[in-house]
Amino acid sequence: AIDSDAAGFGFPNTQTTAGVDAVYANAAGSYVFALIIGILMITSEFKHGTAIATFLVTPKRQQVLVAKLATGAAAGLVVQLLAFFFAVGAALGYLALQPNSAEPTISKLVSIFFAALLSGAVLGIVGIGIGALIKNQAIAVTGSLIWLFLVEPLLLTFAPGIGKYLLSGAITGIL
Repeated sequence: AIDSDAAGFGFPNTQTTAGVDAVYANAAGSYVFALIIGILMITSEFKHGTAIATFLVTPKRQQVLVAKLATGAAAGLVVQLLAFFFAVGAALGYLALQPNSAEPTISKLVSIFFAALLSGAVLGIVGIGIGALIKNQAIAVTGSLIWLFLVEPLLLTFAPGIGKYLLSGAITGIL
């Protein structure tokens, strides 16, 4: 019923450089996992009761939190690094099947790579912060996902000017 070749569903096709770059831009889309890993890194200590032993060994909460922040940043970076290479591999496979696909812009691919790493590190840190504030693991993860996938899109729909101040707006800005 829908002539997808004529309409294109609003997406650029893979015969243009913009279309190929859009396929590769999805390589930074796994930042949600970096956020969740950051949340789980600290809330699991409270959930399983190991936070008591941690704070008995190192009674200064600031040192523990700084170590968790550094570890969260590293974990988010690794998650985004792996996701980037898997996504680029999938994009290469997809584009190999497309007739007459254009070549990607290398500078765009490099900037997506660095943006993916930066967003992973930042969201690993944000996840640690959320987990430190909301100690219940289920509430922290569920609340973060509801915020990212429901509240922010609604806010952007009704007040698009505030988008750059929201979490997804910051990630889009980095990208």
